[in-house]
Amino acid sequence: MDSSEALEPTITRKGSPLELERSSCTGTQNLRVESAFRIEATSSASVALTTKCANALSSWNGRCSNFTSSGSVFAITVTEPVTGLNGRHPMSNRSDILVVGGYGVVGRRIAAQLSPLFPGRVVIAGRDEKRAEALSRELGQGTCGRRIDVEDRATVGPALEGVGTVMMCVAQRELHLLRSSIANGVAYTDITPRLAFWQAGDEIAAEARRTGARIVLGAGLSPGISNMMAQKLAKTVGRVDRIETSILLSLGDEYGPDSLHHVLDAIAQPFNVLEDGHRHDAVPFSDGKRVRFPEPIGPRTTYLFPWSDVVYYPKTLGARTSLGRFALEPAWAGRLIAMLVGAGARRWMKSSAFLGSNRGGIDRLKRLYADQNQFALVVTVEGNGRVMRMSLAGRRQADVTAAGAAEIARALAAGEVEQAGVWLPEEVISHERFFEALAPLGWKPSIEVSQPSSERSRRDRPSRVEARP
Repeated sequence: MDSSEALEPTITRKGSPLELERSSCTGTQNLRVESAFRIEATSSASVALTTKCANALSSWNGRCSNFTSSGSVFAITVTEPVTGLNGRHPMSNRSDILVVGGYGVVGRRIAAQLSPLFPGRVVIAGRDEKRAEALSRELGQGTCGRRIDVEDRATVGPALEGVGTVMMCVAQRELHLLRSSIANGVAYTDITPRLAFWQAGDEIAAEARRTGARIVLGAGLSPGISNMMAQKLAKTVGRVDRIETSILLSLGDEYGPDSLHHVLDAIAQPFNVLEDGHRHDAVPFSDGKRVRFPEPIGPRTTYLFPWSDVVYYPKTLGARTSLGRFALEPAWAGRLIAMLVGAGARRWMKSSAFLGSNRGGIDRLKRLYADQNQFALVVTVEGNGRVMRMSLAGRRQADVTAAGAAEIARALAAGEVEQAGVWLPEEVISHERFFEALAPLGWKPSIEVSQPSSERSRRDRPSRVEARP
């Protein structure tokens, strides 16, 4: 290859020339491309530049099965032809990760964690394309911005161009994006699935199996991390009789409008709980019960709440009782909501009039309690005469939510979830690999084994503490 050819490199595979755009790989004149599978740094090109260009080439193809390096030589093995290299790849050759709501409270954290793992493949999307592009410039790593309005079906198809995995971080009234992802065989996960009121499960599962789409419903704190805890504990105890998820959140923490709407929507409608194999109606923020959260939080009053993770434990883990509980910090906020619910004010609390008249008060409370941004998650599993608890606590729940969601999105993008269909995290994600990924970020749950169920009412203090996962 002479010097003139080196300035405009061409990658050839089986006789088909494919253009490598100069704009996507600054400094390509310093690279010599010998074949479709070999890129070597020459002249003044650095190994870092070569890596960037090799990553860009690799990311254009969703079937890059091997990427090895030796010094300044990078070998890429591709298992299907690369076509349409016009800056973004076509739907038939997709590998991008679309983070919808990617500049929001949790979404921006997810994008920041995924972008170094998948350089050139993370697309930050939302209704405000300028905000998406601004964050992409801040993060670098070859990320880009894109517009999508999940309530406007016309924007969904174009947003999915070149996308292989969707990480959904905003609530959606209609399932346009989920249905389009399934129709195109795209992997999909969601931090806001609201499974307690889910109606479309069987229908979309059949369609996903037909198209090859891999859907994991629930990738945040709950569902998501709580499911991984339940999976680990269930495998330890064997037969599962009871699973209970208790979550404490703080008014002073950072959260987006969707989180507030989710709580108010859930408060406004009754839901179903399973106890001893029998389902019965329940009311959110009723049945107050003390739960011991990790120190320094300690015991708090919790109330029944339709957390999405508990809905399918009877199916996925064989639980005969499956309950969710919620505590608010400061504690008076939970007591106030419970009082309003008991007085029959549930529907009023969901109304636009309630939100409009109280939004300023909610904002003031967030500022007043800004230093109280703790969260806690406790999953308790009973079975075979054992009671096990797995706990995680800290500050800024958005950080841990993003960590869990990014790991599930990574598993989808890396092809570790292979079987098409609609799944809950505990069905297709390994808890070992999951918690190994969270540990370097400082998120290490603790496990406790309590007295057998028959003695639990007399002694709730743990008898021993197991090694952390």
